[in-house]
Amino acid sequence: MQCPNVEFIADYLNEELSASELRDFEKHLADCAACGTKLREERGLDQLMRSIEMRSAPAKMHANVMNRISIAPLRNNIPDWLAALAFGLFLAFLGSVIGKWKAPDLDAGISWLSGSPLVAGILEWIGKLAELSPEGWFSASNGSSGILILNMLVAAVILFWGLWQMVRAMR
Repeated sequence: MQCPNVEFIADYLNEELSASELRDFEKHLADCAACGTKLREERGLDQLMRSIEMRSAPAKMHANVMNRISIAPLRNNIPDWLAALAFGLFLAFLGSVIGKWKAPDLDAGISWLSGSPLVAGILEWIGKLAELSPEGWFSASNGSSGILILNMLVAAVILFWGLWQMVRAMR
């Protein structure tokens, strides 16, 4: 039967035991013939390995082996198009939830932002888009349809970019 302390032999030879573990293991070695035999075997093998002269492979052999090994660059397993689609869907979902939940707070923000000519132009364009939508589709946002539509447009751009990446990946 093999002694359970045999697992400490490699740590003992490599001087990786703490002071208390070292003391306990050396006491154990004095009493356990199986561990003593195994320690002598491991020490002999360790000395044999250290005595072997290490040689470098010939340059031609080294080059042949290295040419046969293909080192692939680390890649992300998730394709770009899938990540973009997931992000776009998440953004659309998040925007619709926040738009309905924070609609009263967003009205104040929209009125403050509408002082900027760029934002005013975007909101005007979004308002025209809302007029073209089916009856009641934007009314659920309590007057904050601009933010909801803007969020949907950003999500659509990301989704279309993801679809484009998918098409490129399939070529």
